[in-house]
This record gives sequence, structure tokens and C-alpha cells, in this order.
Amino acid sequence: MSRSHPGGEVAQHRTRAALAQPFTLEQVPGRGATWIVARGLHADVALFAANDCIEIGAVGVAEYRFVREAVQITVVSATESTVRLRLDSPLFLDYSTAATPIPVLRIDLAPAPVGTANIETATAGAGLFFVDNRAGNFATRADLVRLGTADGQEVRRIGEFDSLAIAPPAYANADVGTLVEAVTFATRSLANPAVVNTNTLTLHANETNGLVVGERIVIDPTGAPETVTIQAIPSGTTLQVSPVVAAVHAANQQVVPLAKTTTAAVAAGGKVLALDDRIGLAEGTLLRVGAGGSTEFVSVAAVPALTGVAPDPGNVVVQPGISQLTPSGTPVAIVGTATPVAGRQACALALPARHGDAELYVTDANSFVSGETIRLTTAGGDVAFHRLTQNAVTVTPEMLTLQKLYRPPPSVSEALPLSDSTRWTASYDTPVDGS
Repeated sequence: MSRSHPGGEVAQHRTRAALAQPFTLEQVPGRGATWIVARGLHADVALFAANDCIEIGAVGVAEYRFVREAVQITVVSATESTVRLRLDSPLFLDYSTAATPIPVLRIDLAPAPVGTANIETATAGAGLFFVDNRAGNFATRADLVRLGTADGQEVRRIGEFDSLAIAPPAYANADVGTLVEAVTFATRSLANPAVVNTNTLTLHANETNGLVVGERIVIDPTGAPETVTIQAIPSGTTLQVSPVVAAVHAANQQVVPLAKTTTAAVAAGGKVLALDDRIGLAEGTLLRVGAGGSTEFVSVAAVPALTGVAPDPGNVVVQPGISQLTPSGTPVAIVGTATPVAGRQACALALPARHGDAELYVTDANSFVSGETIRLTTAGGDVAFHRLTQNAVTVTPEMLTLQKLYRPPPSVSEALPLSDSTRWTASYDTPVDGS
């Protein structure tokens, strides 16, 4: 939620109802954007007005915002116009890497809600809120919930309270509201077959981005691997390599940077990797350290004392620190840009995560499965990657009432002052996602 809501304010469970006029995002906003530009038919664009509720993204993975103002209608073709929309709160998701046009729809809030309840606690930044009595409602995943009224209102998608088993354990503390996404890593592949004795490889559009002269690459790494060195990069699709290709490689065979190797052991928590080859590494490069069940992902923070002369062995500073003892000889591979799994909803931490936790509690991990990689992004921009060691598990909430509390020793009671007569009730309501 973007705002806190006072006790007694009404929450409505609503079936999603979208108005007919379709729009798309004319520009792809980044996370935190408070303005978007929507495109549609002239007459449809003219319908936007303050207090409209809009759905940004595909059904089931979208986020919801209210329009504060609609300005600057601009004709862009014979049939279509654009309009700038100021949102009631920043976007939770990053759309800058979207491969297809992002749909936008206006949501119809006129129909009666499925049910209502009085809010007890709803805190800004949280993905869970508490009500007095759900009365069997607020439990239909992907339906909507409307909290509050007037300028303070907001709409969110109902999720489900899930747990995720992760490896390695949490690198650091992470607050409620931290973004959690299932991601895949961009790959490169041959656009055309590579024939015997050629020194030219043709990749798909823009796939030479991130590669550098002097870097060693492997053609068909999981089939008949062949290692060559980049001699020139004439365009966004073309590589000149040496030696010439020794065998035929079919179109769409993968092309990957040759894995580096650690030349010294790294203690758990270590942030400096000694590598045999640093060509192709730069600040922000994402690395996969290890293989199999010990794999973890870190980002390059610095590459000190680069010479530019291949293979340029030396140290690389990474973030976060390696979670476990990593022996000399461990493979360290450059991986492509991480992007959210297509069609998969993002979610958020429902409960805080602490350093060393092997389980995360989130607002909607429906369809997250074992073996996938998730990315955590904190409000401050810190990023960490983890592997899922089992499928997401739905957590069943329980009501707990403590009739009497044990008074702890003074050293503890100072930090948590509680009286013997205190009565505490803990309950979990159906979570809404952090969108």
C-alpha cells in the first residue's frame, strides 16, 4: 500500500470490472514514476479524468493507481492521441525492459462491492492489512480490494500469503514491501549458421551489446562447445573471431562468455574474487558463482587496476558478499540482464526478512516453482538474487490470543516492556500484493 489507512475506514472486496476502451503506454516508465503517457483513440483519450482508477499491465500482473490529473492531450495519428496522467502514487514495478506494449484500462468502480469490512491496521509500504471481520470475503486471488475514500483511496489486487524457501539464505535484512520477482537471464544465440572456416558470427539484434574485444566466448556450450576469441565487433549483430570456426553450428545455438575461474579461495562473506580472466567485466556485470546447488549471483562493484591486456587476471569486488566458502577453481560466469518472467506477477515481502533467513513470506508467489531465480529489490535500490529450493507454499493464517504473558528478565523487558495483564491478539488477513 502506498498510504496508511486509519482504523474504521472501509475496505471493499471487488470483482475486477474494466471499461471497454483500450489504451497502451506510449512510453515505458521506470519504477517510481508518477507520470505515465497513455495512447488510444481520440474519443477514448478524452474520457480520462481525475479520480479515474486505472489498471497498468496485463490482467493478473497489473498494478492499480488513481489518476490525479489528465493533461496534454496530443494528436499522434489520424485516429489516435496521447494523454499525460499524473498518478496518486509512484509505480511499484519497472516497465523499462518490457518487450511488448503495456496495456492500460480504466476500472469501473460503480458496481456494488462483493463485501466490505472495517480496517483495523493498514500501514503504508505493507502488503498485508488487517480487518475486523472478512465474513468469507477478501479471499479470491486476483480480485481487487479498495481501501478508503476520496483522495486517500487506493486499489490493489488480492494476492495470497505464501512462503518461499531460498538458497543462499538472505544476504541482509530486507523490509516489508521489498519487491520480489521471478526472473530469467538474457541469452545470446546465432541468428545464422556458423560454417566451417568462417571468422564471422552473426547474432540476433543488439546481442553483441556487453561483449568486448579480447573476450573469449563459447559457441553451443551445452552441445559441441567451441571456444573463440572476439577480434572485432563491427555491429550490433556481428562478431569477428579467432581462430576460425572448426565445425558447423546451427542457427539459434547459444553463444556465451567463457566462464572465468577463481584463483584463490574466498571465505564466506568475502567480497573480493581473484579471477584468472577479467576481460568483459565492468561495474554492474552480473555473475553466476559456482554450479549446481551451490550457485549464487552477485554483481560487480569494482574491477581495480584493469590493464586491458587479455586475459587481465586480478581481483574483482562484488556485491553482496559470497555466502559460503568458495574454493579456488570455482567457475564464475557472466550472465545476461535479469528480466521478470513474462506473465508472472510480482509480489512483495509481507514480513521482514532477516540476514540468514532461508524462508521468505510474500504477498503472492502463486506459480513460483523450485529451481527458479528470484530477485529482491529494496526501497533503497539494493538487489539480491536467490534460487528457490521448492515450490511456493501457501501459508494458512491462524488467530492467536495470548491470555497471559511471561515477564522476561529485566535485560529483555527493557527492550520489550510488557505487563502480565496485557492481552494480545495476532491475526493475518488475506494479503494484497505490493503493487
